[in-house]
Amino acid sequence: MRRATIFLILICLTFQTSFAKNISFNDCFKALEHAITDDIKSGTFYLIDENNKKQVSIKIKNRSLNGLCESYFKNGQAKFTANFFNNELNGNAQLFDETGNKIRLINYKNNFKHGKDTVFFKSGIKKSEISYQHGLKNGIENHFNKNGSLAKTYNFINNKKQYKPNEYSLKKKITLGVLAATAITGLVFLAINDKGIGHNRYYLSPEDTKADSMTQLYGCIYSLRGCCSYHGGIFDVTGNKILCQDGTMSPSCRCL
Repeated sequence: MRRATIFLILICLTFQTSFAKNISFNDCFKALEHAITDDIKSGTFYLIDENNKKQVSIKIKNRSLNGLCESYFKNGQAKFTANFFNNELNGNAQLFDETGNKIRLINYKNNFKHGKDTVFFKSGIKKSEISYQHGLKNGIENHFNKNGSLAKTYNFINNKKQYKPNEYSLKKKITLGVLAATAITGLVFLAINDKGIGHNRYYLSPEDTKADSMTQLYGCIYSLRGCCSYHGGIFDVTGNKILCQDGTMSPSCRCL
């Protein structure tokens, strides 16, 4: 029975603490596992290291975490404190650095963030403050500068960032403007290439060709002057290539 209880605790540990968003409260469940192994069903339990220093202290009721859990660094400073009810995070959790500075304060309800999640600079000034309801961002999210002044603020409804009407309109206009500029650039590029800008392209007249090739060559564009100038002149067009009088294909000209 005891082994089954420990197994269930480990499952709860893996599943439930995932809601803490990369904040690990595993120390509490590790201590609970030792307490159940020692057949402690209720009361306060301390997990001690090899140097006889407290690692974790927990409150237990009916073999479950109920009350305050405290974890400590090796130097004796508190690492975090968290409140549990029936193995679920309920109430506030505080995180500290090794020098004792509070770096985060989070409120939970039924294992989900519920209320404020506040991060602090080492100076104790707020770095950010985010409002949650049942694990989702709902309300104001503020970010602060090191001097405490407000840097930026957002509003969320069910994890979706909300825009003010004029802010959304501006964002939409910018997006449409970028798309329009991209389309115009593409059209200009096509127009430049079609007109042959940068090349001496021109239309061949029927007089420049043999009479039996007149139909094919009329309106044909070639890229550089002097096509087939060293090969007896232009003779015919094959596909998009220009055939010279001596039977060779022009190396520099083509029909578009």
